[in-house]
Amino acid sequence: MLSFDDITFTYPDAPSPVLDGVSFSVAPGECVALAGPNGGGKSTLARIACGFLAPDSGRVSVDGLSALDKATLRQVRCRVGIVFQDPAAQIVSSSVTDEVAFGPGNLGLPRDEIVRRVGESIRTCGLEGREQREPHTLSGGEQQRLAVAGVLAMRPTYLVLDEPCAMLDPVGRRELRRLVGQLRDQGHGILLITHDADEMVSADRVVVLEGGQVRLDGPPQLLITGSLLDDLGLDSSPMLSLARGLHAHGLELPARPIDPMSLAEAVRARTASDADGRHEVRGESGDGGLQGGSHAMAGCGDGRLAGQHGDDVPGKGGDVPGCRGSALPEQDDCSFPGDIPGGTEGMLEAHRVTYTYATGTSLEHRALQDVSVRLGKGEMVLVLGTTGSGKSTLLTLLSGLVMPDAGSVRCDGRDIGPGDVGLVFQRPERQLFADTVLDDVSFGPGNLGCGREVARETAAGALRQMGIDPHEYGQRSPFSLSGGEARRVAIAGIIAMHPSFVLFDEPSAGLDAAGRETVLQLISDLKERGCGVMVVSHDVDTFLGEADHVVLLEGGTVGWQGPARELVQHPVAFQRSGLELPGLLAFQRLVDIAPSDCSYDIDRIVRLVLGVMS
Repeated sequence: MLSFDDITFTYPDAPSPVLDGVSFSVAPGECVALAGPNGGGKSTLARIACGFLAPDSGRVSVDGLSALDKATLRQVRCRVGIVFQDPAAQIVSSSVTDEVAFGPGNLGLPRDEIVRRVGESIRTCGLEGREQREPHTLSGGEQQRLAVAGVLAMRPTYLVLDEPCAMLDPVGRRELRRLVGQLRDQGHGILLITHDADEMVSADRVVVLEGGQVRLDGPPQLLITGSLLDDLGLDSSPMLSLARGLHAHGLELPARPIDPMSLAEAVRARTASDADGRHEVRGESGDGGLQGGSHAMAGCGDGRLAGQHGDDVPGKGGDVPGCRGSALPEQDDCSFPGDIPGGTEGMLEAHRVTYTYATGTSLEHRALQDVSVRLGKGEMVLVLGTTGSGKSTLLTLLSGLVMPDAGSVRCDGRDIGPGDVGLVFQRPERQLFADTVLDDVSFGPGNLGCGREVARETAAGALRQMGIDPHEYGQRSPFSLSGGEARRVAIAGIIAMHPSFVLFDEPSAGLDAAGRETVLQLISDLKERGCGVMVVSHDVDTFLGEADHVVLLEGGTVGWQGPARELVQHPVAFQRSGLELPGLLAFQRLVDIAPSDCSYDIDRIVRLVLGVMS
């Protein structure tokens, strides 16, 4: 048992304890999701669990061994492994094999045992065939699995995973979640730090920290019923919101997971009482009644849901769920890369750009090829794609940080100038550098010519806009902040310069519900102010409903681009770009509700499904 008993911890520059009397435990073979707001002490507790930090008071024990006793600390560290939020921060070797062998080697194990453990860990984490690859050439998902493999090779009983899926694309998330489930089934105790509601619901227990104390310790079903999710300030995924809405009207939900297929199966079970097993899916009339409809929902002769074909399950490959057949649409059905007509006034434009990394070396890699995109003032463009598809590279080109090998990047028809484009990096801690938060955020305005007082006033306003109190945080070191707090401070440093265009790389990763709402409100404010906003994100459900225009990158080229409202009519575009269909869209197709009818309007989806079940 990994046990925390009345743990208290205060950072030197903090006005109050980040942990104040925290008590709970994790058993072998159990997955406990640790949730709560940014700055609530989750990552601090993870470091205490591994013996990296010592609490001010309280007791930490691992299978009866004290993590605070120097005589047993080594044994504790062997039994508890941690995977940090940024896997690259804990990768130290020049090959996958050497990285996995690093931990067992430090334990002084015999060579034969090290070789055996390395092989087993690589197979468990699905890294076969990559043994001699350099870790920095792996995708984000592969690096995350490599970090897990390196920890597993030391044979810990317990694993602490700090936001392991925050930076992964949907496929990478699915692979890592499957690995976590496999490790749990093998008897490992898992402490999973997460803001993802779907991950919370899939755990065995949920522990919520708020104000340094445990607000909830119980089964995840508590988050589905009642208002507890909202009361605790936790984020609700679109799929979980849909499940909660249907549950409130009497639908019996699956135990777990809450995904498009399991929820559609629950709807099918509810309607199975009809003699012919078929119900008409009805559209919504002007007076609020339910009528019309064109497809049967459930009652395929072989027991499958309508729209389900073989392995057409979200995330399992094959055809896109709900699409009749797997043929790709003709190019006339979508918008494609090439020349973009129209003027450039009020536009940030990349025109047929190509970019290659490490040209002329063995690591040469073509990141973008003949890509054309535009961002207008007052609009939001969402860029989607798998890990390694060129999304971050596109942002660095559009911000003027690097020059394309071919093509051009223009802002208002001219070269990019200081203050034109602001870029918020994927890892915010890498763009924080000053001694204090206020100095860091005021650096940009000062660099643009503002006097010291004006720069600091501007910085304070930007911090407040990001939900950061400048009086409480202004004199703190930016390196003492939690991951979510650091992200919001980094964003404040960009918007304080009032650029004409703001580019966000994974802005919601690692943020709690309040932080996500702050980012969405900021995007709305920037658009209203006439600023152009481009967002790169794997968090499709959060941003698709807010976007005006969507670009899908596929292996460094544009696979699809066009108005966001049209994307729901081309689900195969997701598949072609290597992406999973977003949960709500997949569910609607599984139950034959036309996405154009409701798309991301959960209330309307609930009403339509209730019409089916009635």
